[in-house]
Amino acid sequence: MRLGDGSFHAYAPVSSTSPEMHRLVLEVRSDTFLTAHPSLQASYVHHAFTRVHPFADGNGRVARVLASVFTLRSASAPLVVFDDQKALYFGSLELADKGHPDRFVSFVSDRVVDVLGLLVESARAAQSSAPALGQRLTELLTAQGGLQHHAMDAIAGRLRGALGKALLDAVKSVDAPPGVNVGQLSGGTAGGGNDQLRFPRAGTEIGGFELRSQAPAQAQVMGSVHVGIKKDRSDRHPFRVWVTLDVGGSVRQKHVELEPLKVRIDEVYPEVTSMLQRRVAAVARRVAGEAFGLMVDAVQEALRACGL
Repeated sequence: MRLGDGSFHAYAPVSSTSPEMHRLVLEVRSDTFLTAHPSLQASYVHHAFTRVHPFADGNGRVARVLASVFTLRSASAPLVVFDDQKALYFGSLELADKGHPDRFVSFVSDRVVDVLGLLVESARAAQSSAPALGQRLTELLTAQGGLQHHAMDAIAGRLRGALGKALLDAVKSVDAPPGVNVGQLSGGTAGGGNDQLRFPRAGTEIGGFELRSQAPAQAQVMGSVHVGIKKDRSDRHPFRVWVTLDVGGSVRQKHVELEPLKVRIDEVYPEVTSMLQRRVAAVARRVAGEAFGLMVDAVQEALRACGL
């Protein structure tokens, strides 16, 4: 047979095919063959069959099936040759044709070991709980509305920033006298004290305001925005937004916590609705009034303490 590189490869003549196949059958029944290592059995049958080459086509496929009889019997693994192993496969067969079978025996043995490894790892993979664990992980990370917790935290940050800015604008819109300074607070506080809510970490958004008066009427009112997320995932209003007012300075400290604003997901996701913006602005105006009321009381107390 003329090969692609122009060389010739000799197979058994057609007239010798039948007796050569009969001889091969006798050999595989011999004691010498039956006591040989399965890799030797598979390699020998494969090579001998391809040397006889009894068919016009498909001899290699049949040879691998015959070899697999012995590897399956001993190791429960067939002889599998992948496309990227063809060069090594044909090269080792060519060496066997020239009387050097060791490379081909090693090739067959290595392929069976490879298949065994693949079968073992595939069996382990089939028993893997990764898909179920992946689903469980998704469930754990999913909050209200099908959003993940990090998305809910981002929404909470936008809410905090929206109310914080509205508060600062509302306070600044008041015509305060000289000596009363308005400042901005960033981030707000984490909140706490409510086991029904989860409090996302505050970011760099506007988190509130500060009113501060100078001596002798030294007083301070701080308005801080808090945002909590309901742990109960069935709650239609998962966000709670509220403001605390803290009085300090040279006067008695006072803490006031205002009624929270309840917010649905569709009011803030994917964007803050116009209605919610108006509600936030109304809350900011109310809080500004509360803050200036506390500031007036604090300034009066500070002045009385100075005898004024």
